Amino acid sequence: MTASEPSRFFHPTPSASGVFSTWLGVYLDTDGDDRIDWSEVAGIIEDAYRTVAPKALIAALDGC
Repeated sequence: MTASEPSRFFHPTPSASGVFSTWLGVYLDTDGDDRIDWSEVAGIIEDAYRTVAPKALIAALDGC
């Protein structure tokens, strides 16, 4: 995402211990063609949550 749309997404600078090295940053102050699509942001957050959440919490999210 950062390579294809650098005006919308970025990689935060990692800390000395490597924290943030795999994070995705989203610019929230964009406008025009790069205006924030909150549905897309919600999808990114949900995908990220599903990547790290325990199976029981994902099942609860799915209503199972």
